[in-house]
Amino acid sequence: MIMEVHPPGAPSWVEIAVPDVGAAREFYGSLFGWEFAGGSPVAGGYTTCLLRGQPVAGITGTGDGPGRRWTTFFATDDADASAQRITAAGGSLVLAPRDVADQGRVALGEDPEGVLFAVWQGREHRGAGIVGETGAMSWHELGTADPDTAVEFYGTVLDRPVRPMGIPGFDYWTVSVGENRVAGIWADARAPRQWTTYFSVEDADEAARRVTAAGGRVLRGPMDSPQGRLAVVADPFEALLAVVRPPEP
Repeated sequence: MIMEVHPPGAPSWVEIAVPDVGAAREFYGSLFGWEFAGGSPVAGGYTTCLLRGQPVAGITGTGDGPGRRWTTFFATDDADASAQRITAAGGSLVLAPRDVADQGRVALGEDPEGVLFAVWQGREHRGAGIVGETGAMSWHELGTADPDTAVEFYGTVLDRPVRPMGIPGFDYWTVSVGENRVAGIWADARAPRQWTTYFSVEDADEAARRVTAAGGRVLRGPMDSPQGRLAVVADPFEALLAVVRPPEP
């Protein structure tokens, strides 16, 4: 799906910080067929990942400290107001709202369990140009041991309803924007405490093989699920993500 504008409350962008941008480009290029733009020292080494010429993700360099994870950015009309809701709802700010040149305004926050996420008020950069297609992000899922707190927190911060799926024995909630479900919250003590990005692929089994061939690891799967056939994997920097072949509509 080509995206012109991401509605407030929906994931609009994903970004990863790694110690070796060149190695990340090689890995994700082989996995998703991405091409890349940017990466100059003038821009801080920031690389935009492209699918059919459209931006779909970002890669930035970092040191050897923490931060090797995919971070989900949620669209907002007002990053400052979203930041205020983060702290009022029991979270904390890692980065107070600031402008990123003429691209947009961003704030980084942590939820009450310490999970990192971002809010993005797009200007020149509206977010991912393609979602839900092969090689692009298609779903975002939070693992939590405290679903009641998570549901209340994200409902407040995103200003969107968070509703249970209503499947017996499956403690799962979804964030809704209009009639669309845009993200999920999963109550599982074993789930990683982070927002996990799902990227669509044509074949989850083949994608898992490409992950290992390129220096990553398969952590779970490939397996069938309500979201489709998927595998949870780690890239060469141990950042987690999922590859999924969505079910047919």
